[in-house]
Parts: sequence; C-alpha cells; structure tokens
Amino acid sequence: MRLKLTCLFALVFVLFTASCSSDGAAEPAQPAAQPPEETVQKSPVEPAEESTDQTASTEPLAAVPDGEFNERDVAGARAAFDVARATWEADTPANYELQIGLETVGFTRLVIEGGVVVSEDTDPAVQDWTFPRSIEELFAEADTVIATFEADPSLVPAPADCGAHFNLRFDTELGYPNRFDQLGPCDDGVSIIAIVTPN
Repeated sequence: MRLKLTCLFALVFVLFTASCSSDGAAEPAQPAAQPPEETVQKSPVEPAEESTDQTASTEPLAAVPDGEFNERDVAGARAAFDVARATWEADTPANYELQIGLETVGFTRLVIEGGVVVSEDTDPAVQDWTFPRSIEELFAEADTVIATFEADPSLVPAPADCGAHFNLRFDTELGYPNRFDQLGPCDDGVSIIAIVTPN
C-alpha cells in the first residue's frame, strides 16, 4: 500500500511537471525524464520512507490504547516509549497549550506557538516544586528512569514490595507521556500529568 502511494505521488508529480511546461512535447519530455526522476526519488520517496517508519511505529501504541507501563515490563515500557517519542516528534502540533503539573496539587500552563513558549502561568501551589515543565523534559525524565531499570534489572522489586517503581502512560494520538510517576505500594505522592491541547 505504501509503495502504491509513493508511486502515485511520483506519477502525479511527473504529470504535473509535464502539464506545467509551455513548450512542445519533445522538449519537456527530456528534462522531465532526468531532473523530475531525481526529484521524485529524493523528495517524495524520502518523506514516504520517514512516514512509513512513523506510521509503523504508531501501530503498537494503538494496540495498547490506554496501557500503563511499569518496571514489571521494562522492555515493553522501552518499546512503547520509543514509539511514543517518534509519534510526538512526527506529530507535534506547531501551536498548542500544555498543562503539566502534579495531579491534585497544581499545574503550569504554557502556550506554545511555532515551537516557542509565548506565555506561562504556574499555580502558586506548585511554584516551588520540581517537576518537568515541558514535554521534552518529561520524555527525558521517563527515559532516564527506564534506562536505570534496563541497566540494573535487580532494581525491580517483587510486586507488593517497596523499592523502585514507575508508572507511565502515553497519549495515543500525539504520543506524549500524559501520566508519569515513580510511586510504588509504599509511596504516598502524586503523578505528573500532562495535557496537550492543539490550537
């Protein structure tokens, strides 16, 4: 299917190039034969390959629509993380509002336009708390925690034991982490929550 789509783009491009030429049929045929082929192969094929990888990457995420990943399945958490990050990088809205903060305590609200923060407002309750203040920081923190468990599997406690834990969920459309914490059965605390609203 992806090959057919790429071929269709190539055919449309060649036909468009040929129809836009104002000279005779013999002259456009020669320039269209070499430069457009190069352009067709470089331009549509490269993005198609990238989007093919990204489309393939989002399929596992869609297979676990509301899945929560934790230290009990570090390999599954890493696979979901990689798919989610690729999805976010491919589908990050140019303009969006981000609410990120501590569940039941407070949030920082950011307005992002063209990839730049244009306004920020933080609830006084979380003004002095340390938590990720962007999706990139949230990905970085989750990545560090997963990497710690990958490096030392002995850190994984028995299911009901205290110790090192993590819980991670992703938004299934945009891929960003929408819930993350390091809470186990012996911990009191709150999760980091992120909500992205495209504008």
